[in-house]
Amino acid sequence: MLRFHRMRTTRLAAGAKWLSSATAPENATCLVIGAGHIGTYLATRAQAALPTATVLLKYHPDFPPRAEVRDLCAAHGVRLVDHVPASDLAFITTKTMDHDAACAELADAPHPPRTVTLVHNGLMPPPPKFPEGSDLVRCCTMGSWDFNPDGSFKVHNKEVPWFLPPTEEARPAEAFLNAAGVPAVRDEQFGWRQLKKYLVNTTANLMSIATDKNCGGMLADPDVDLRMERVFREMMAVLRADPTLADAWRWAPGSDDEIRGMVWAALHSYKDHFPSTYADYSAGRPLEHASLNGYVVLAAGRQGVPAPENAALIDEVLAKLEAKRCAVAARLDRAAAREARAKHLHTHAPSQGTPQPHPAGPS
Repeated sequence: MLRFHRMRTTRLAAGAKWLSSATAPENATCLVIGAGHIGTYLATRAQAALPTATVLLKYHPDFPPRAEVRDLCAAHGVRLVDHVPASDLAFITTKTMDHDAACAELADAPHPPRTVTLVHNGLMPPPPKFPEGSDLVRCCTMGSWDFNPDGSFKVHNKEVPWFLPPTEEARPAEAFLNAAGVPAVRDEQFGWRQLKKYLVNTTANLMSIATDKNCGGMLADPDVDLRMERVFREMMAVLRADPTLADAWRWAPGSDDEIRGMVWAALHSYKDHFPSTYADYSAGRPLEHASLNGYVVLAAGRQGVPAPENAALIDEVLAKLEAKRCAVAARLDRAAAREARAKHLHTHAPSQGTPQPHPAGPS
């Protein structure tokens, strides 16, 4: 699952020589798909560092970008688009559940990019539809991003580079990211680095929703900390036995306790940060669970073993999301009913100055 998948590429040799005078980062057209935190950060940082490049940030037509995104793009000269224009390279920064649709959209575009980089920290198979002749590259990040009250970015673990697989196909993405001021490195331990970040996210992201706590709050609560421990230990048992992760495990520390220490240290570094999955829950958006704890349940099923801790966490969070949606729908219905009643009373109110019949009574 974490191995690099080469997708019908015919450009290996060209990929190694991508940095020609015509297509160097400062002359490139870069399409960033996904106008969330990470996509906006990448697009605005790249345009600021490479003023002669063309950086486009694509948002979904049904979900216009939030005010902070529009303001940042306007300030940095990033053009917001709701379609797929021609580009030299593309970075897909959407949630993993939207990666397949984004790749399919690129495949249907008249001029797809030569390099498509999927930026994600979950576990997922290759997209079923991908642009013919393009190179597929995976990328994992150790950071997280929030908007400050003034609209700027608050970046956690900014100094840690974005990791890419040690392939020639990954060179264009590595070169562009570094030129854009986003440290990036092709690393032979890429599979383990992605798996390590996955362990952090799968331990904490859905748990944050279940408990309504940020990373620091979960660690400070003994009951929550114990439940995260159970989820983690179950996850480790399943993933250790997953044959698709064999290469990634080659680079891992020897014991589960050592890895547990790494995961908990990472959570401590996030402190008061809420995972992005919690932000999706708060906004009532679909949750990225299939590539997190959902993968543990899926892999456990393939192995013929149960994963009750991870399955229960998913069920609890999805039930909580549904209850939240129902509550929001009920509030909207009540508001609509009040508005309709007010409109009715206004429409049928007697006009001023119209004589009104006196009630019957003794003369």
